[in-house]
Amino acid sequence: MAFPYLVQQGDTLHRIARRYGMNVTALYSANPQLHEQGYVYPGQLLHIPVMPVNRYVIQAGDSFADLARRFHVGLAELQAANPDADPRVLRIGQTLLIPISRGGKIVNTSYGYGYEELTEDLNRLRKAYPFLEITDIGKQCTGKADSCRTDRFGKAGNSL
Repeated sequence: MAFPYLVQQGDTLHRIARRYGMNVTALYSANPQLHEQGYVYPGQLLHIPVMPVNRYVIQAGDSFADLARRFHVGLAELQAANPDADPRVLRIGQTLLIPISRGGKIVNTSYGYGYEELTEDLNRLRKAYPFLEITDIGKQCTGKADSCRTDRFGKAGNSL
């Protein structure tokens, strides 16, 4: 099963895959036309495969924090996927939904990386490490109207 997606300006296969919690191979599998061209363009219609729901049956000694670490998902994501479950009281045999992992790292540069990914990563880093400060270090302009953007980087004291 899949649902339609209209490619937007700035989209890449890696960005689309990341947005929907899958890898590029899954996109290629659901979109045979990509094998010939290997890229996407604005206005192109793609089919986004629906990822299967992962379920986990609680075992003795399990906790929300342990499950979040084991399945490489955020604690908040795990709680949001299981709004009726009390994270303080898990019952053996209880079934939880495990959200699709976005990976164990906060920053993943193994694919096309641009300003959008940088901004998302900085926000995740700031959430994980509250002592980080995000500051503007300048503007980048391409000479087109309204094309300047502020470049932002995280810093911790004098490092990073």
